[in-house]
Amino acid sequence: QTANAEPTPGLATTYYTIDEIPPVRSTSKYPVCGSEVENNINRSYNGEPFENCTVDLFMVHMTGFITIPEHNTIAFWLATDDGGRINIDGNEWGNWNDRHCGWMASGELQLDAGSQPLELWMYENGGNTCLMLAWNINNTGWAIVPTLRLLLTGLADNFNNIFNNHILIYDNDFTDHNNNHNKYNNDKHHDNPARNNNNDFIHDFIYNNPSHNDDHSSVNNN
Repeated sequence: QTANAEPTPGLATTYYTIDEIPPVRSTSKYPVCGSEVENNINRSYNGEPFENCTVDLFMVHMTGFITIPEHNTIAFWLATDDGGRINIDGNEWGNWNDRHCGWMASGELQLDAGSQPLELWMYENGGNTCLMLAWNINNTGWAIVPTLRLLLTGLADNFNNIFNNHILIYDNDFTDHNNNHNKYNNDKHHDNPARNNNNDFIHDFIYNNPSHNDDHSSVNNN
């Protein structure tokens, strides 16, 4: 894929019905049970089978771009239940085995600002599910990657600065909104709580908000 001048929001997402655990990360081995443009990486599939997919034994494949802001340091964590792996511009991490929803940390990554390719795989064996991606920019704390940072197509270099200036306002407004919402709702939910403790952040998302998700480990685990 090549970067285009105009951003197209969302990630191309395909769902597969699987018959083995762990499944093979393949776009051709299993039957497709649904497809969509997913607007974020922050959801639970609990009791919400997608199109012709089953509640359990399914796999999710997302592709697109993530718009990285200017930064000094940046790190991510991915939370999945069950297995999940993600690749951002050649940096891959995650765990491809059954697990409860816990975070899997990337460690600090060397990423250029602008549009970077993203590919994510997740599968569900049984029980509860979660799928979330958060980042920590310049050690300011963990936050769910905002929806407008995820794109079907990349941004041309001459458009990145305009887009980043616009979306910085959105990011800040989104954080302020969610921090205020958390105070109002006794820290019970929303997309971007200002939390520095990973375990508290994950616990609130999974157990206090049935429409969101979470998970724990480190770079390049199999």
